Amino acid sequence: MKIAAIFILVAVSIGAFLLFSRTPGQNDAVPEPTAADGAGTTGTPAPEPAQEPARFTVRITANGMSPGELSVSSGDTVVFVNETDSRRWPASDPHPVHTLCPGFDSGGIPPGQEYVIPFTEVRTCTYHDHLSPGDERFRGVIHIR
Repeated sequence: MKIAAIFILVAVSIGAFLLFSRTPGQNDAVPEPTAADGAGTTGTPAPEPAQEPARFTVRITANGMSPGELSVSSGDTVVFVNETDSRRWPASDPHPVHTLCPGFDSGGIPPGQEYVIPFTEVRTCTYHDHLSPGDERFRGVIHIR
């Protein structure tokens, strides 16, 4: 009987030690924040998802550039498709140096071929056909925003 009493006393002592010796907050369950709790509402709006660059086409026909005016976003690509039976040469103004929008100079597009150019700088690029600089049908404007 003495052994049983000693065993009970030891068990109660260990239990009391474990119960009262833990640090407040230790092992306390912390609920995960939810949208209802305002999770993610730190005052900073979530970033917009990245938009994929778009691809626009300018058709070069016997009647000129179509469309003659185009608005694109920075990073978008413009494809000039030569649907005429002669070489065409879209390039940025002014003629003949093509310096308004550096890099925008096709060097000439054979019939049935295309010229692809990405626009990455916010600006307005006026352009012309280097081989027909005075022909207003072969002029255009690209607004990059």
